Amino acid sequence: DFASFISVLGDNVGGFAHDIHIRGNHMYDSAYPGDGVVMQRIYINVLDVRDAWVQRNHLENGGRIKVGRPGRRIYVTHNIVDTINDNGIVCVNTGAGVGDLITEDLHIEDNIIINPFTSGIHCIVDGQTGTGDLITRRVFIERNIVTGCWNSIGIHAVLSEQAEDIFIRGNQIILTCTTRLADIGIDVNRQDSATAPSQNIVVEDNLIEERNTAVFSVAGLRVSTTGGMLNGSIKNNKVPSNTIRLDGGVVAGGPWTFTRLEVIGNTAQRITTINNPVFADLDMHSNNLQGTSAGNNGIIDLITTSVISGVIRDNRVKQLGAGEGIRIASDNVTCPNHVVHIFRNTDTPAMTAVVFAGCATQAVTASRVWNLGDSFPHVTPVRWLFGSASLTFDLSGAGITCVARTIAVTGATTGTSDGVVPSYPIAALGAGINCTM
Repeated sequence: DFASFISVLGDNVGGFAHDIHIRGNHMYDSAYPGDGVVMQRIYINVLDVRDAWVQRNHLENGGRIKVGRPGRRIYVTHNIVDTINDNGIVCVNTGAGVGDLITEDLHIEDNIIINPFTSGIHCIVDGQTGTGDLITRRVFIERNIVTGCWNSIGIHAVLSEQAEDIFIRGNQIILTCTTRLADIGIDVNRQDSATAPSQNIVVEDNLIEERNTAVFSVAGLRVSTTGGMLNGSIKNNKVPSNTIRLDGGVVAGGPWTFTRLEVIGNTAQRITTINNPVFADLDMHSNNLQGTSAGNNGIIDLITTSVISGVIRDNRVKQLGAGEGIRIASDNVTCPNHVVHIFRNTDTPAMTAVVFAGCATQAVTASRVWNLGDSFPHVTPVRWLFGSASLTFDLSGAGITCVARTIAVTGATTGTSDGVVPSYPIAALGAGINCTM
């Protein structure tokens, strides 16, 4: 057993290694063919480096590729990493409080990772406990294929305290077996101590598939906003049999805010939240959401204790079972004053389209008639405001004349499943709106 087959170690304080080229090598453990032997963790090890190319190597049965810690201008491209006993490709930084703590211009592109034991690609911070002085800029994780079985995550990016211009694009994550309990296809997470907003985080054009009854236990795609996120983009990802989850972060100081987040053109079963994220200037449109046969409370399901502001429009929300299409709910006693424009969303005819719920002092249910993509297809933005004992509808729009007013919550009620918080049928609300085409 060797610590590594090829090892190039610079000195973060005294001097970095420079101009390292590792190309065209075939490395394997002949004693353990196909077993992913735990004795061998690393085949190629290039640390504290600037200007390094690890390209067109073929690694089998044991060791991984590990680069950076920290590094600049690193290119890990066109490698095959097959049956590895840990993460397939690793580029992380731990931060020791001395020397250069910057990782930038990192390219992990066009690699094939097969049957990694833990995760396919793990990068940026080594675990959740990175130090607060780490800086990461311009990371490109693009056009990689992670396939087979693994125990954790296909692509795992743990963003450092200062992180900007992170691009995860055009990758294929294909889980093919149930012998290991994979959690997530692509996970954009954050070190637990982060307090500064990450900036320009782009997750686009990725394919995340589950085959042969394999299932990601947490989500197909998860994006966390621990410390905050400014200018995020989740676009055109295909997660046909699982969920896109937006995470507010669980560490002290949260819930954290997504500021100017775009969620556009994705295919998934649902878009959901966890840990009460805050949304400022959310743009969620043109997503194709399939639902599940079992039904769900909210195909678009945004649950938070804080304010949501933004637009939810032009989404195809298909509910195959029982439950709402769009649900905006609160874990708080009093509903916050959301300002959300919801229009031109389509759904199946039998379901409730938009629900505001979850508050002990107020729970207002708006049925399909208020989802203007169905009843009033030419309307422009609709504003929904709530936070007291009334709900205000602003129904102004092209071709429609409306008298907008505050509607008192009156009339017969029906109990929800918990028998405590009431919901209100459309009949109790309809008299307060007067619209003509």
